[in-house]
This record gives sequence, C-alpha cells and structure tokens, in this order.
Amino acid sequence: RRGNAKNERSTRTIPIDEETMRLFATRRAAQAAERLAAGESWEDNDLIVATRTGPLVLPRSCDATEPWKRS
Repeated sequence: RRGNAKNERSTRTIPIDEETMRLFATRRAAQAAERLAAGESWEDNDLIVATRTGPLVLPRSCDATEPWKRS
C-alpha cells in the first residue's frame, strides 16, 4: 500500500485467487534475488513491480523485454 487512503471508505479489500497469490510469491522470490544483486543500491518501496533496484517502474519504461511481462 502506498500512502494513506483519503478516508476509511477509500480503503478496499479485494479477493485474490490462488493462482494470483502463487504468481505474487514467485515474483517476491525473484525480487529477493534482485535485492541481493543490487546490494546497497536497493530501494525498498514494497512494490510488486519494480525496477531491478527497487523503485517504481514508470509506464514509459515498460516493454516486452521485461521478464515479468513475458508469457
């Protein structure tokens, strides 16, 4: 979660299926390796989709060569 919600009604809980949870777990494992490789350069922003050093991936930076976008 990034930042606080505007108010209590802005906070939502959404259901996530088992397959999506497995994909999240796989991504977290890959990020652990990226975190180790980045060393002191890693910025922990608690993101699922991040650059190899931790910051937010900007939409203009996304393309089909990104490993998380491959099928």
